[in-house]
Amino acid sequence: MSRLQASHRSTSASTPPRRWAPAIRARVGLGFLITAPLAGIRGGPAGMVRWGVVIFASLLIHELARSLVGAVRGHRATIVLTALGASTRFQPRLPRHEAIVASLAGPAISVTMGLGFGYAQHSASSLATDWLGIASLVNLAWALINLLPIPPFEGGRVLAILLGKGGESVAMIISIMTAEVATTFAVVALKSPELGALILAAGVSSGWRWAQAHERRLQAQAKSQLRAANSLLEGHSYQEAWDAAKDAATSACTPQLRNAALTTLAWVALGEQEPERARDILRHVLPPEAVDPYTLAAVESASGHADRAITTIDRARHTTPLGRDAVRLLVELHATSGNYPQVAAIAHEFSRVLGPHDVLRVVHALESAGKPELAASLAEAAGRFPGSKSAVPDDLPFPLAAGLRKGSPGTR
Repeated sequence: MSRLQASHRSTSASTPPRRWAPAIRARVGLGFLITAPLAGIRGGPAGMVRWGVVIFASLLIHELARSLVGAVRGHRATIVLTALGASTRFQPRLPRHEAIVASLAGPAISVTMGLGFGYAQHSASSLATDWLGIASLVNLAWALINLLPIPPFEGGRVLAILLGKGGESVAMIISIMTAEVATTFAVVALKSPELGALILAAGVSSGWRWAQAHERRLQAQAKSQLRAANSLLEGHSYQEAWDAAKDAATSACTPQLRNAALTTLAWVALGEQEPERARDILRHVLPPEAVDPYTLAAVESASGHADRAITTIDRARHTTPLGRDAVRLLVELHATSGNYPQVAAIAHEFSRVLGPHDVLRVVHALESAGKPELAASLAEAAGRFPGSKSAVPDDLPFPLAAGLRKGSPGTR
């Protein structure tokens, strides 16, 4: 028995106690604390207190009704009171039908309280009448405002749920038109610039959020199209790669992504043996300094300007790290021009970028070209790589060995 008790005590001591997490939490923003009392500014400090307290309680109960719908289904809710009103965030997100029920629960409880306070106002004392009148007005007004199809109000959420992702643009048009009409009605008919400002702010906030979401969707679409274009380019499907990269350049919302799509278009043109068309494409890269040096060097090389290609990469190597393909091209350009010492120097300097197989390929190519001294010095760098003694593969996409074996006239 004592062993069982000791085992139970040791297990209890090793197991951390579970922390209780409330299903509903609330956060009050500074903007709410500033704007809520301003609704009663015409009544002086006492009016600001009454309005601030009533608005706080009314909006909190309104959101509690929404939160309870999610809480009973096992969702955690966080109520947030902001300058634009109140909202509730559920974790995890509510399913479609539960989200609609939760969105309608808030206005329903507000209407019920508004009517109840209005009825009680007739039999209350003069002091209570002021409080009940404000409470009735706030709850009924907040219920009607929340039924407007303007995010982040409940009506806007329900409209977005009903229309789905395919109807986001339609929902935004309805939201903007409703915000304009409701703002005008509040200012002109109701003589309430405060209410008009609230509705207008909600409409502007909704439009800004939609624009941000739309931009994110376009960016994701452009990235997907660019990945597809690069994959098609590797498979030499140039026409399909051109169409995908062109669509990516059109959908891109940032200069970096647009420039990346233009770079892919330039490589498609190079693949189709049209270096001048690739050069024209690179002229659209903005700013001009953002042109990829490796791509520009490849264009110059394909145009027969090896000296320009070498200058382009040499200029870039002093400011930005060179990638493997850029180093390969630089080695190949020097090999084509017969500058064997520079071939060995570059392969040695960028041996870790090239990797052991490419370095060994240069070594074998130099030996075949009759440059054993250069090959021996480069072999020392290659010897520091694990597995560098293995045979040089013949299927590497690196043509410099064949170029060196042909032998270029002159050695600088």
